[in-house]
Amino acid sequence: MKKKYTAEEVKELILRQAALLFATKGYEKTSISDIVANLDGLTRGAVYHHFDSKFDILIEITNKLIPSDEKIQAFKNKNISGLEKIQQLLLEGMFNEVVIKEMSHSLVLLKEPLFSAIYNQQICLRLGPVIETFIFEGTQDGSINVESSKEMSEIVILLTTTWFIESLFPDSGERLIQKLKTSQTILRKSGMDVLSDEVYMVIMNQLERIT
Repeated sequence: MKKKYTAEEVKELILRQAALLFATKGYEKTSISDIVANLDGLTRGAVYHHFDSKFDILIEITNKLIPSDEKIQAFKNKNISGLEKIQQLLLEGMFNEVVIKEMSHSLVLLKEPLFSAIYNQQICLRLGPVIETFIFEGTQDGSINVESSKEMSEIVILLTTTWFIESLFPDSGERLIQKLKTSQTILRKSGMDVLSDEVYMVIMNQLERIT
């Protein structure tokens, strides 16, 4: 081992290496031994200390692409409208600098059906209730005008996340701008201007910077 790692550093090293292997070799063809072989001298015991299985590693990788509990709590505590909370949460999920820098190869996995299915499930489980709460806040502060917070939270996820998963909609990359515009129109007419002109421009500028 070249250096002494903290427990958190070991976990992050495992996740980064596993994500890279899953993206290049494929999840099914990657074994725990493959992951261990690239861990700077760490052992299988180090992997199983943090994760029960390869599948658990995959789930944790998907969670890295979703705003953390700390980030979500920070949005909850902000003194801004419910609509603004949703917008900031959306942008955080799309353009988290740590993910882009350290886990960018994980984004390739969204083309894989298994990974994208887990990702979509985790989005719904972790962010669905949060967005629902923000929608309710928005109806109270006047920034949102809808009747059903729960159903609208699901629509927000569908139109800003699920619709852009390539394994589900292979043409999403080719029609990204049109899909963004369509999502903007639907949400705006539904009483939730989540993809306002300002947010839309932020997204386009970030995509241009990344590419």
